Amino acid sequence: MTPTRIPQPIAEAAIAMLRPYAPDLTIEKLEAALFQKTPPNLPDKLLTRKEAAKLLNVSIPTIDRMLRDGELPHRHIRRAVRITLSAVNLLTENKG
Repeated sequence: MTPTRIPQPIAEAAIAMLRPYAPDLTIEKLEAALFQKTPPNLPDKLLTRKEAAKLLNVSIPTIDRMLRDGELPHRHIRRAVRITLSAVNLLTENKG
């Protein structure tokens, strides 16, 4: 399916129906969700070490080494380590 613009009346009706569940929904966000585009102002998805290892096709100990050596930016949420999807994507782009 080729992404196209949603007709204004349909988009406004959809937003009106969804307003109780998503008060900050806009036509741009609706189209981004429907056509799987990521709006620039959305927070990056956080991955577990296991998810990052699977995407990078490496082992969890390799992920731990990359975290320890500063090769892979990460965040601590309480005691859990989370890696941003953009950091993983950046590594895959630099790899290939």
